[in-house]
Amino acid sequence: MIDYPDLLGMVLEEALELLKKKDIPYQVSETAPRKKEALEGIQRVINQKNKDGICHLIVCKVPDVFRK
Repeated sequence: MIDYPDLLGMVLEEALELLKKKDIPYQVSETAPRKKEALEGIQRVINQKNKDGICHLIVCKVPDVFRK
């Protein structure tokens, strides 16, 4: 059984680094607002599903003001 880390809210690069260290396969999809211009900022994990040995991540760009 795979011990998946909780990646919600993490910066994408940090989340991927953690998955690579644990040798967990992953898939990344990006989402954005439909009727607005794409935001500038960093990509953060907003959804995580662990299925069939793969960690599926959905990310979106978050303005830098929310960066901590």
